[in-house]
Amino acid sequence: MKNLFFIVLGIFLLIVSFSVNVSAGEILDVDFTIENPITLELEDGDAIRFISEDREIIVAVDDIGSNGARIKSIGYNNDEGNVFYALINERLFARLDFENDGIQDMEVRYLGNTENKTILEFFRFFPGSVFPDIVGNVQFEAPLDDKDGSFYRNGFIIAGIILVAGLFTLIFLRKK
Repeated sequence: MKNLFFIVLGIFLLIVSFSVNVSAGEILDVDFTIENPITLELEDGDAIRFISEDREIIVAVDDIGSNGARIKSIGYNNDEGNVFYALINERLFARLDFENDGIQDMEVRYLGNTENKTILEFFRFFPGSVFPDIVGNVQFEAPLDDKDGSFYRNGFIIAGIILVAGLFTLIFLRKK
């Protein structure tokens, strides 16, 4: 009887937690031919909807963090939809390719947060849109402060000391 009570209680708590966490947000219909870019304040779960090449495209706010947001949408590859996510913040923006044809369709930028909303700017690329060129092939490498390998050497020394101490302890305890 006690087990049945805990099972029912567990199921009840799962149902309550899922009903609290799942929220269907508002879907806003936008037209990029009238206004481009579009800046919107969106809550967690809110989305925009527009038509691109005879397909309905939805870009939703999946999660709002203190310094950024995660968006999700569906990209199509051979008419098969695949959900993808993108993290954006003040330094990272997302360029989205909905048809998986190598041509960027939209850029989403994070502009900030208000109470429990995120401010995003959506810029729709149309055929003939010009992308800025990235000059140079700069690859950033993290500076190595420890060029002589002392970090690894110290780690091996500590691991060796622990191993020797463990062996001595094992031998000492076996003799008793």
